[in-house]
Amino acid sequence: MVILGIVEICRPLSSLGLLPAVQQYLPEMAIHASPGQLRHFVRWTTAARFAALAAFGALLYLLWTPLAHWLQFESVDPAHAWLASVLVVTLIGAGFTENILEALLEQRFAQLIRALSPIGRLLGLFALSIAGEATLARMLWIDIVVSAFCLLLAELALLRQLSRLRPDGSRRFDYREILTFAWHLSGAQVLNAAASSGTLRVVVAAALGVSSAGQFAFLHQLLTHVKRFLPSLLFVNLLRPMLIAANVQDRRNDMAAAASLLWKSNALTVLPVVGVLAVGGDAIGSMLSGGRVMGEGLALTLLATATMFASQIQISSTILQVLRHSKAVRSLSVLALLSPALVYVGSAWAIAGAAAGLTASSWLRSWLTLRLVTSCEPWLHRDAAGTLRAVAAVILAVAVAWPSREPFGSVVAAAAVPVIYLSALFLFRPLSMTDSHIVLRAFEGRFRSHLQRLLTVLSRRVGH
Repeated sequence: MVILGIVEICRPLSSLGLLPAVQQYLPEMAIHASPGQLRHFVRWTTAARFAALAAFGALLYLLWTPLAHWLQFESVDPAHAWLASVLVVTLIGAGFTENILEALLEQRFAQLIRALSPIGRLLGLFALSIAGEATLARMLWIDIVVSAFCLLLAELALLRQLSRLRPDGSRRFDYREILTFAWHLSGAQVLNAAASSGTLRVVVAAALGVSSAGQFAFLHQLLTHVKRFLPSLLFVNLLRPMLIAANVQDRRNDMAAAASLLWKSNALTVLPVVGVLAVGGDAIGSMLSGGRVMGEGLALTLLATATMFASQIQISSTILQVLRHSKAVRSLSVLALLSPALVYVGSAWAIAGAAAGLTASSWLRSWLTLRLVTSCEPWLHRDAAGTLRAVAAVILAVAVAWPSREPFGSVVAAAAVPVIYLSALFLFRPLSMTDSHIVLRAFEGRFRSHLQRLLTVLSRRVGH
């Protein structure tokens, strides 16, 4: 887990602002650039990204021994060093190509490749377990083979997609503007690396040892699976081009409504998870870890809360990027330094303290980022009343489920939380009529009529 964390740190450090530049400009270029400029942009951003990854992989190889001693590894194996270095190129490179595909609206193939990665890793680890050969080196080999295969598929899909695109050539994109945007965002991504999961695992390893870092990484990884289903992640590569188009066409009302719904939908998704873990976190953590992680329900609950705040930061940063406030994004990224600092301080109180430090830093960053968004663009707003109604619903669910822990067990009590929470949403009505109208635009036919009746019950009779 710690080695993968080290590899993940290289993702933002080696980005050079190329990924946000691709996400910002490529959807427009796919429609309005000349075919030659489009291919040139993809070719050179890809070459620059892989050159940076190769350089960071080489640097990781050279610094592996002192890094391993600092993190108190039980042994220093040179084979692990070059395997981790290769993984930097294959794993992060595959992710970058997948993001290019999504920016070109090739969502289906990008998601397919992304789904193949955990499936391939799981099958490989299962095969190693059966053969009794589940050593660290062989597990790293599994990661390299799977990520290299995904990288090959992604590159082939990218070549196919580029050959299909027929941009109209109506606009010439200024490379100086793109480079300036990438430069501002490169600084932001370097700073954001301080708050990445990889950095936090390394900080916990330095403060509490590799064993505790493994437990923290396991708990953090559990919440990563929840994060994948957040609306801001599921639909960000569809919404980003829509937000860009709304900004270009000056449709501020549409953009404000979509942003408000995104902020609120993330909270609506994570809050029941927070409630479930508050009621049965100890038992759930022990069950999912096979008994290796005990008594860390509070840490799990805090990490889930931190996940909610972090998702709000992502939405705010995306909006600032779309509106070309790249300098503001870079300035706000300084706040990412709070995360490792507070996690390190909180580590004095074990894993739960580290989780509390992460939650506190995530909340502060989320609040300040949202304040900056609304000060830069006063027409953007967040439905605070709707979010508070959702918070009230989960508090009610926890309060009702908590007494049933004693007679029925914490797992059964925790399972009741989502049911009570969904019922409470009908009482508190967190959605607005504007939210309902936005959701209904995506559906047609009989399902739309059924959904409309449901949303009517969940919506307040006000615009926002």
